[in-house]
Amino acid sequence: MLADHPVDLILDVPDLDIARAFYVDRIGLRVVREDDRGAVDLQTGGGRIALRHNPDRGEEELTRASWRVDDLTAELAELRSRGVTFKDYDLPGLGTINNVADLGFAWATWFTDPAHNVIGVLQYK
Repeated sequence: MLADHPVDLILDVPDLDIARAFYVDRIGLRVVREDDRGAVDLQTGGGRIALRHNPDRGEEELTRASWRVDDLTAELAELRSRGVTFKDYDLPGLGTINNVADLGFAWATWFTDPAHNVIGVLQYK
């Protein structure tokens, strides 16, 4: 069953070099494959993020991926030390305090990569 297997995420990015630098230098992922056709694959704990060059990618604000972590506070501190900035929301049904939202079942935070992909970090309660 698919539920028993890791999933790989594919993100379209308009500038592959900027996206690669962000995910390697700021997020701390390791490049496992690159090619000359506009693809960079990055290793994650249970799968991979595949960056694909797409100069026509839009900038809609949707969460594209979310990491599940055991200690959100520690992850926030680590990512902030690498220069990652987090989003704040004040929307009906979604508000953050110090960049963290209480979703009821979990705490969550979000950041935006250079291609405007919104990426989440989630800790289940």
